[in-house]
Amino acid sequence: MDRKSLLQLEQEYSKFKNASKYNLDSEEVFCICRKPDNGELMVACDGCDEWFHFKCMGIDTKYKELVNNYYCKFCDTLLNKGKSVWKRKCRLRTCFKPIQPQSQFCSTEHGIEFWTFHIEQYASKGTDIGEIGKLDLINVIQSVQNRSQLMELGSSFPTFDKGELSVTSDQREKILKNEALIKEDEESLKILHLKVQYLQRLKMLISQVNEYLSTSLDPNYKDNQSEATAESDKNKKKPKRNQKTKKFKVDICGFNSNILLQNKEWLDFTDNSIFKKLSEFETLDDTEKHLITEIYQNYINEDNNIECMDTENDSVLSQICLKEKRKCQQHNGWFNIIFNDLDVDIVEKNNEINTRKKLIQDINRSVEIQNWKIYCNDL
Repeated sequence: MDRKSLLQLEQEYSKFKNASKYNLDSEEVFCICRKPDNGELMVACDGCDEWFHFKCMGIDTKYKELVNNYYCKFCDTLLNKGKSVWKRKCRLRTCFKPIQPQSQFCSTEHGIEFWTFHIEQYASKGTDIGEIGKLDLINVIQSVQNRSQLMELGSSFPTFDKGELSVTSDQREKILKNEALIKEDEESLKILHLKVQYLQRLKMLISQVNEYLSTSLDPNYKDNQSEATAESDKNKKKPKRNQKTKKFKVDICGFNSNILLQNKEWLDFTDNSIFKKLSEFETLDDTEKHLITEIYQNYINEDNNIECMDTENDSVLSQICLKEKRKCQQHNGWFNIIFNDLDVDIVEKNNEINTRKKLIQDINRSVEIQNWKIYCNDL
């Protein structure tokens, strides 16, 4: 749309927006013509919920059943709220009804009428449809048992089997280039899936570490155990309900910088014994429980100056951030951020791979068509 037309549309929209919703007779008015509902066919805009006459919008009333989503010219061109979407019409030229699911016609009757017309038309002219005549076409239609089988006819292109395929250098180069890129994308996809698995195991580890430390370091845990035994023996009176002991809870950040490793560094890390141990992690063993208790107590005694577990062995606890989760500003929300980023990257990589595969299929199809044309022209 040129600048002059756009300016006119802006002026028309301003006038429409500021116009009264009712006429002098207190009747509600609609459309750009600002007239009451007198029975004339109207359509609602999905962008502004206003009603517009088909005639005022330049839409033929015969298309009334084909409207799927409608956006007026203001919402479409000026406000960019969306584009109108129309249902596919029946292939019968005189019919303006939408097609049925998995069909090209609004009804079986119109499908029969359409094909009957075309078969009779070709028969009356004495012409063939390519190499298929009237009798052949009838035989093809009668050879299928249902509509699904008819729909499948011609869905796949016949493979060229009349000799060696002739491929141009440009086509060959594009195929090889995209095959190489697909291979790279598939390798990247493997890395992304490995990271997701690593992240899930890391979350499991952090959960168990928090649970174990919350229990083993709870100053009230042993006292509560002995008191519970003594009370059951002596049958002492129960404490008052409002006397509550603050629950001891450890909730470490748990961030591990290994998850941020890229490409070769990540691949090198996957050969590391730490990665392999965490990938197979199920539960903390006694050695790791002792180690985590010792390191965390040192962390508390050092006034929280130690930022992560720096173990000398290949423990699954290596390089985990020990700070309290709610106080660790540096890694705030790290798990959800990384997990969501990985999820987005996986979707994008899959889309790229599918796009490249489709491109290769299209090139191969073009090669087939090209070779069939050459073969047919030489007959």
